[in-house]
Amino acid sequence: MGKLIILVSFLLSLGISSDVGVTKIFEPSGIIPPDNYNPRTQIKNFGGGDQNFWLFFEIQTISGSPVYFDSSFQTLSNNETKNVSFSTTWTADIGVYVCQCSLYLASDTNSDNNTLSSKVRVEILSPGQWILRDSVPAGNSGKKVKDGGGMVDGSTRGEHFLYVMKGNNTDEFYQYDVILGSWQVKARVPKSLENARSPKKGSRLYRSGDYVYLAKGNNTLEFWAYYIPDDSWTRLKDIPLGLGSKRIKAGSSLAEGRIDNKKYLFLLKGSGTREFYAYDTDLDTWVEKTATPYILSESKSKIKKGSCLVDDGRDIYLLKDKSNWLFFYDADSNLWYPRESLPFYNSILKRTKVKDGAAMVYLNGNPDIIYALKGGGNEFWCYSVEDDSWLELVPMPRPPSNKKVKGGSSLVSMTGGIFALKGGNTNEMFMYIPFDTLFNTFRITSANNNQQGNLTKLPLNNLPDFSSDKLMVYDAVGRKVRITRSQKSAWLGLRPGIYFIGYLNNKDHNFKKVLIIR
Repeated sequence: MGKLIILVSFLLSLGISSDVGVTKIFEPSGIIPPDNYNPRTQIKNFGGGDQNFWLFFEIQTISGSPVYFDSSFQTLSNNETKNVSFSTTWTADIGVYVCQCSLYLASDTNSDNNTLSSKVRVEILSPGQWILRDSVPAGNSGKKVKDGGGMVDGSTRGEHFLYVMKGNNTDEFYQYDVILGSWQVKARVPKSLENARSPKKGSRLYRSGDYVYLAKGNNTLEFWAYYIPDDSWTRLKDIPLGLGSKRIKAGSSLAEGRIDNKKYLFLLKGSGTREFYAYDTDLDTWVEKTATPYILSESKSKIKKGSCLVDDGRDIYLLKDKSNWLFFYDADSNLWYPRESLPFYNSILKRTKVKDGAAMVYLNGNPDIIYALKGGGNEFWCYSVEDDSWLELVPMPRPPSNKKVKGGSSLVSMTGGIFALKGGNTNEMFMYIPFDTLFNTFRITSANNNQQGNLTKLPLNNLPDFSSDKLMVYDAVGRKVRITRSQKSAWLGLRPGIYFIGYLNNKDHNFKKVLIIR
């Protein structure tokens, strides 16, 4: 040990500061199905010249019993980042595990980043279906999630958390560990000196960096920031009163965008206005931006309860209440553009509008997809950003409360699923399992092979080869309509429409989307 200290001191005296670290665990991570996995991680050389060292990966049960170990000798050039796959396969059985990736370099001067741990849950997952998770605690008030409720991804390095606000005129604020399924009470939402109001109608949360930002709503202009590392709240500059002298009450929403590559928070004021603002988190200042689009008349254009925002990290989408309009906001140009509206008619030809409880979440992928709860019911849809088209999915379940999605609902994408608060005076939380290839579409047609945009048209006899695997066919809302081993019989008698095909063998469970055209 003495020689090691002397070596490190000598390197520091020369101005050489060796520092390599583990930056990410890609796999296994989050909530995953039972399967075979080869752990994948990311390492980085933060400086000090080329480095050679050993990298280790361990997996233990939550009780501490070892189930996996592998090591790999690595070389990193100065400032290089590398993704590493371990050669030994882990067969994941149902349960909760702790994964740990670590490294050893004798001359490393920073040991804080030499180890990264992450919990993983292994359970049966069915793509296209909903799973009931742990309910929000009753708390001291005994109230349930209602108007003003919401949640955000509060994950930190190696940990998967949700931060949940109950709303419903309470100050309750919780942290939920999605892997362990456990709840922890966090610092309550403060009451201001000028009024003693708690989050209610119009309250909205947004996570950015180490902060969770809160527009308190409940007919106030209060804006707060919760600092995750210290479990503390700070009052920020109030939201502008605006020309209409309206306070935040209903229809408000928060998102994040970039202007000249600088991050800003964006606030949709709602409350019967078209006001739209950007907030500079560095300067604690608000700037009014281009109002939301004027369509047909001022009364039809006003933003009311049910409207909501979502962002892709740079630009913003607005889903408008009652009209079902979808708009795209380019943050750099400060302009709004129309997109394909959310359909009024669902799979049973019932006409429904975007209402209180509507929520969206943006999922980056190939292609990027926006998932949306319509509100006022249990309809669940997804929107392909690339194709500018909507697809109806399996609705959120009514049980156990048998209630609809209403005020207080929220969507968050994390750990391979989409978490949803139902709101509507319930404490229910669900997790939806997306299809991996939702908009990777095969169009079934009698035409010859040809390309149209980014979608491939294939004749019936030129589908992907499923060999002897079992082929399953699902309709657009996730109902299984056929099981067969024959590609030809898979489509006989089916009406034109959108279907999902899934093939199942001993190793994989994969899905494609099919559009049958007659």
